[in-house]
Amino acid sequence: MIAQETVRSLPDTTLQRCLLESGPDVWAALVLSADQLQRMKLVQDACKEECAAATAERPLNAISTADGLTVLDELRNILTPEQFSHWSSRCGEHP
Repeated sequence: MIAQETVRSLPDTTLQRCLLESGPDVWAALVLSADQLQRMKLVQDACKEECAAATAERPLNAISTADGLTVLDELRNILTPEQFSHWSSRCGEHP
């Protein structure tokens, strides 16, 4: 239950930054399948653009609605609930 509380308390920007900083050692610790690893690479690449756009200053009439949440939703679809909980707990431990 503590891990879930940690997940809820972490801001999306923290999770996005953690996603960008997560490397092979993190994915190995989560014991990802080959399919999950391939999909995570795609999500990390997408986050480089979407997450950067989410934190960039935009004028009030900006056309882009990128907020980085699509990437986080996809991350939740790739990882099992246990893997996501473990990953986000690591993010909370290493700000």
